[in-house]
Amino acid sequence: MIRCFATQVGMGLGAWTVLILSSFSASAAVGPPTLHCASASSNGDVALSWTIPLDPLTEFASYQIWTSTAAVGPYNLLLNVPLYAQTNQVHAGANADAGPRFYYMTTTTGGPSPEISASSDTVATLFLQVFQSAPLGSADLSWNSLSPAPSANDTFIVWLEYPQGIWTELDTVANTTFSYQHVVSVCEDSLHFRIELDDATGCSSFSNRNGDLFTDVTPPSSP
Repeated sequence: MIRCFATQVGMGLGAWTVLILSSFSASAAVGPPTLHCASASSNGDVALSWTIPLDPLTEFASYQIWTSTAAVGPYNLLLNVPLYAQTNQVHAGANADAGPRFYYMTTTTGGPSPEISASSDTVATLFLQVFQSAPLGSADLSWNSLSPAPSANDTFIVWLEYPQGIWTELDTVANTTFSYQHVVSVCEDSLHFRIELDDATGCSSFSNRNGDLFTDVTPPSSP
């Protein structure tokens, strides 16, 4: 956009006017993407999903993905995404099976005066831990939800893997609940679990897969 203004040079009859043209951007840097999901795979990789920001002046240069193993940081630049329309990325080797991973994104603009946007909201992976109950007989599940996306649903879904490779939905709990107890009903076998948090945009965040060898300690019925 061009701005025009005039200034007077000199005084009296000898004064003359100078017309000055200056250019300026009609908007600041492009805003950050909106992160919605950070889903952990069984091998610890993380799949990120986001929606793109508006870019009416075609200023986009890249998205920056920042990550940390702690909410307070420090955050390191994971990579630059040069495609404006891209809405997902896999972080290979994230080790989200060992602990939560935190992410936020920024946008950079091109041109003679590149700018970096403000940071997006931080989104973290769900991290699930599974314990033997005391006394034995149940699987006690505990998970974090340190930084859910603002568009996340209001319920968690609890999944059970049994037998191996077959997943069954056990229950849904409010997103203010971060624990669950599953009473074991198999004689003795490995049980694995995952937690799911869906998002209003259609993506889902899954926790790491975790489990143990469990035994049904219920006494047999009397003949």
